[in-house]
Amino acid sequence: DIHVLDLSEPKEYFSELVNLKHARLHGSKILLEYDSSSDLGIVDKFFMEGIAYAEKCVLFTSKSSNLYRAIKGKELIKTVAASSLVSVPDELPDGEVQIPDRELGLVTSIASDLLENNKTTAVRFVFDSITELIRGDHWEQLYSGVKQLVELLSVQHATAIFLVNRDTFDPKFLGALRAIFSVQMKLSSLGLQITKLSSS
Repeated sequence: DIHVLDLSEPKEYFSELVNLKHARLHGSKILLEYDSSSDLGIVDKFFMEGIAYAEKCVLFTSKSSNLYRAIKGKELIKTVAASSLVSVPDELPDGEVQIPDRELGLVTSIASDLLENNKTTAVRFVFDSITELIRGDHWEQLYSGVKQLVELLSVQHATAIFLVNRDTFDPKFLGALRAIFSVQMKLSSLGLQITKLSSS
């Protein structure tokens, strides 16, 4: 299939939510904290903006996630979904990739391949359900896994959001995570807000 995009007037569906231009967030690795009552429709806006700018869009999530159900099947968004029901990676006819849950090695391998195969194209990632993507019985292990992913994505043509639910994580874990990210946002009843934005 051939998809035709109108690039004459790119829309900053996500960036405008925080009064920024697309170029200001391009290449950023963003920590986005939300709570259990948050509307994660902003992820759709993040991908819509990427599509408008002809970026490759990829969602890493789990089969049990609400976000998986909301994004599944949307054109021009590649989904990589962790599941406890599969033991080896498998690609479905619609392009969705299923991977065993809590296998960081597979997550990093797929992300690395996407970056390698799209060197001339910007790539836009969302990492949802990190407890399903990274094996860890303690928050230090999850922290180490997220840090590894952020380092892997430390190239200018990769923009990424890491979603973290404030209601389900240890405050120590959240505090440690914040130190990794130069761009931090919070989603609340007041909407999307920037809590940290590096000057670089």
